[in-house]
Amino acid sequence: MNPVWELIRILRNPVERAYSSFLYTTAQGFEPETSFAAALDAESQRIEAGWHHIWHYTEMGYYCQQLAPFLEAFGRERVMVLIYEQLCQSDPDLIRSVAEFIGAAPERCPDDCSIVNTSGVPRHEMIGLLGTAVHRYPKMKSILKRGLPHRWLEQARSAGLRKPPMRMRDRQRLNALFKREVTDLEQLLDIQLPQWQT
Repeated sequence: MNPVWELIRILRNPVERAYSSFLYTTAQGFEPETSFAAALDAESQRIEAGWHHIWHYTEMGYYCQQLAPFLEAFGRERVMVLIYEQLCQSDPDLIRSVAEFIGAAPERCPDDCSIVNTSGVPRHEMIGLLGTAVHRYPKMKSILKRGLPHRWLEQARSAGLRKPPMRMRDRQRLNALFKREVTDLEQLLDIQLPQWQT
């Protein structure tokens, strides 16, 4: 007997997703470029060189080509696509629909829907060095995870970050790059994404 699969895919505005990923790799000390524009310029060479997909800032935003095989293999009724920006609003109806989709008992939305794994750049150089050290030394990371609640660690990490605004020319570059993709995605999923078009 074949297992029954229900698949959920969360999609974020590809422009915001690309920038957030850049800020994340920068905060972790993994991004060698100092500007987002330079990292975007280097992306095609990085892909050719086999860099991990976390550095594929724009390539990971082409959702249609990623979704199409799943929709074809499993059928549209077995694949739920959620929009990240709507999910962040903690809408009880949306949470209930997710529970129903996977066959779980609908629960009320938790009081604390805090965001985890926030992106940004370190507020101070010492915070950046500490964050890099924790990431590069697994034993230190393991000790912290065992000794402190995850919520505390996430709050401390988030407090040490700031999110600089994306430069307008970078935003315009990505908006132009993803304009057709967003339109194609709207058609593929039969939804409207006006907030992604601006």
